[in-house]
Amino acid sequence: MKKNIENNKPSFILLIVLLGFPQLHEAMISPSIQNIAERFVIHIDQAQLVLSLYFTAFAVGVLFWGYFSDIKGRRPAMISGFITYTIGTLIAIIAPSFTIFMVGRFIGAFGLATGSVTTQTILREAFSQNVRNKLFSQVSIALAFVPGIGPTLGGALVDAGGSRLLLICLVISSMCIVAVTYYRLPETQVQTTNTNINFIEVAKRMLCTKTVWIYGFFITAYNAIMSIYYMEIPLLFTHHFQMSLARIGSFGISLAIATILGALCTQQLLKKYDPQSIIMIGNIFVLCGAIFMVFTTVLVNSESVKPFLYILGMFIVRFGTAISLSNAISLSLNGFEDVYGTAGSLLSLGYYLGISGLMQIMSWIRSNSLLIMPLYFVVLAIIMMGLTYLTMDKSNKNT
Repeated sequence: MKKNIENNKPSFILLIVLLGFPQLHEAMISPSIQNIAERFVIHIDQAQLVLSLYFTAFAVGVLFWGYFSDIKGRRPAMISGFITYTIGTLIAIIAPSFTIFMVGRFIGAFGLATGSVTTQTILREAFSQNVRNKLFSQVSIALAFVPGIGPTLGGALVDAGGSRLLLICLVISSMCIVAVTYYRLPETQVQTTNTNINFIEVAKRMLCTKTVWIYGFFITAYNAIMSIYYMEIPLLFTHHFQMSLARIGSFGISLAIATILGALCTQQLLKKYDPQSIIMIGNIFVLCGAIFMVFTTVLVNSESVKPFLYILGMFIVRFGTAISLSNAISLSLNGFEDVYGTAGSLLSLGYYLGISGLMQIMSWIRSNSLLIMPLYFVVLAIIMMGLTYLTMDKSNKNT
């Protein structure tokens, strides 16, 4: 029997866990690729499909659970999604072949997508815009160190008992999340169910809404910038400065600090400025940081100083994206309150595809030059500043 806990505000800590678990999961899985290759006696290139398949299944899951949550409610979508993830991961644990393992991974990633899309839907509809903006920035702070913690924790578990031990721990964690969600997560959907949602009509509405495109592009670009950095920096720094991967990875701590500072700054700025103005401020920092990286590449000759100045520029870029991202997410679906789940799933699908597209462009233009990546960031920042100007309501600007 469904527990009646409607009209209560959801626990912020629980929302952090629900939103952060998909990120933590994939960060923990990354160190297990070599062990998976050894377990199934396959080439490492095949084992890397474990990661690429995740994003495909996750995108499909985002679409499904967003729509499902509008039809059945947020609680059923969250609980069903994590149960699906648990089943998929159990299949991966007992899989006798790599093919069955991949089936389990697909099912698991499909289910886990509910942690992203349904939690964001809950945040959007359970809190007013002013509170929501602050909450999204607090979420950024709470999740800032996930990319650093995940590989460390996952690596320790793999060293102790292989990929099976890692997956067992993830299953136990998921079962705990299901139990806590059942007892502690309220239903935040205003109507009990919405069975009249036309998926195509929602998509048409979104395609015809200028701000969805603009804020969707912001979300895409901010995430793509960081993904491109993590993709390019190991190659560039090992080539130019002969740095070890461990040392390069340590720079992630500085970017986590930039994320926290940016999110804290957002909370203070919200007391004086509207979200559009804050996004513009963040984009200015992104542009300045990228230009700093360009100048460092062109003007600094010292091989001992250049990498640290280059990372300083990236610190500024990350600070800017952290200022802007939470506000872009918060504003992206204004006007779609009646179909938050479906609209959120379509938005998520769009920016996952967009991130992939921007990363593909980087792969086409990349070289071993330190200059290409920051120049690409400069172009993205200028585009975003122009788009931000279109969204700013000058009559409401604070002085």
